[in-house]
Amino acid sequence: MEKRKIAFHTLGCKLNYSETSTISRMFSGQNFEQVSPREKADIYVIHSCSVTANAEKKTRAAARHAKKLNPEAQVAVIGCYAQLRPEELEEMPEVNIILGNREKYHLPGLVNNEQTKDITEVTGKDMRSDFAFKHAFSQGDRTRSFLKIQDGCDYMCAYCTIPEARGRSRSSSIAETIKTAQEIAKSEIKEVILTGVNIGDFGKHNGESFLELLQELDKIEGIERYRISSIEPDLLSRDIINFVRTSEKFLPHFHIPLQSGNNEILRRMGRRYRRELLADHVNYIKKVMPDACIAIDLIVGFPGETKEQFLDSADFIKSLPISYLHVFTYSSRPNTKAELMKDKVPGNLKKERSDIMHEISDRLQNNFTYSQKGKAEFVLWESNREGKYMQGWTGNYLKVKTPYDENKVNTIEKVLLTEEQNGSFIIE
Repeated sequence: MEKRKIAFHTLGCKLNYSETSTISRMFSGQNFEQVSPREKADIYVIHSCSVTANAEKKTRAAARHAKKLNPEAQVAVIGCYAQLRPEELEEMPEVNIILGNREKYHLPGLVNNEQTKDITEVTGKDMRSDFAFKHAFSQGDRTRSFLKIQDGCDYMCAYCTIPEARGRSRSSSIAETIKTAQEIAKSEIKEVILTGVNIGDFGKHNGESFLELLQELDKIEGIERYRISSIEPDLLSRDIINFVRTSEKFLPHFHIPLQSGNNEILRRMGRRYRRELLADHVNYIKKVMPDACIAIDLIVGFPGETKEQFLDSADFIKSLPISYLHVFTYSSRPNTKAELMKDKVPGNLKKERSDIMHEISDRLQNNFTYSQKGKAEFVLWESNREGKYMQGWTGNYLKVKTPYDENKVNTIEKVLLTEEQNGSFIIE
């Protein structure tokens, strides 16, 4: 019997990628062959994001593109967009299956039934009563794996729909999380990235802590490197920073969602800290780990943001030894407090402010890269090829290129960072 072809297209966060990989493995051993979403397939699975209006637009475009590749294919949209606005997807003739964040794990049973054509499964649009946690990790990339350690969020930020889409903060026990990590350790994977919606909240409902999890993960043999994904400023502590400083496995790379460098805007956003806390973290990290990479998330154009507040935020960012920024332009989301706020920032001003922050980020990144010249770092080489070069990343997240050598893929090599071109170090 000829195998049916299935393609997965993931949008959004690293958490989505870990879950897509887990769902795709549910098809292994069945009568399916996984192919690229750019190829003709019998089933297309689009793991959607709903953080911005543009993310939802990309989901709709992906569904239309899939149907053009094969008009007879089943197209399934799963995840946050499906959870929050299934009625919009039901209006699309290209979409056959719509599964919310609870129901997306039902996908294998649905597509195994070749009679299934059109179905929507979303048990309530609001996930905030859901406390079930499902383990997930990505597999397929020989080099790195995204390990899901937490889901949902108890923070009710004024601009965000994630608590509605993903539910309340929840996680498994340290013991169960370690079992999942040990599965990864049995593979060839060298680096694990800890992912979730609000990972610093790990263990809050069962008397455990994120730091305790890090300490136990550090003991696992077979995993050489760990990278911590985004962690809230109020959940990052000196104990965590000091643990990373002393660990041989946890990398000196911090990703912190500040969102604004102006305290009044932070208050309007419903954030749980003032900017001084971020400054304290950044300065302490650089004191104990001078070569650490520190990335900051920022939102520009939040409702009510004045020119003076934006400039205050920009000046604050420029005053700190930050490595680079992730800049997001505010996007109004239905059913959020911010949607009802007055004094919306016009689109042209939001773009102007985004451009300014991107320029600041470029300068910060150039300064950080320059500061690392002449230093020796360990690079994990990946299989990605760019012309004659392969690429890899240092522990403090500097991109390094070297002439492609298949024998180097998924190996860790100590290199001297000397020649730099366009933000990457070149090792000839």
